[in-house]
Amino acid sequence: MMGVILAIVGLALGGMLKGATGAGAPLIAVPVMAMYFDVPMAVTVFAVTNLLANVW
Repeated sequence: MMGVILAIVGLALGGMLKGATGAGAPLIAVPVMAMYFDVPMAVTVFAVTNLLANVW
């Protein structure tokens, strides 16, 4: 459960960085998620959430 919460926090911090600078979300979100999940899973979760945010 703690990994999921930290993944959400990482995505939120990455989203704030992307909103402030226009780039940089993967620099924050993927390493935070990779601390608790394997790297392919972290990249996949980030790619899906980023795709959904850009389509929205």
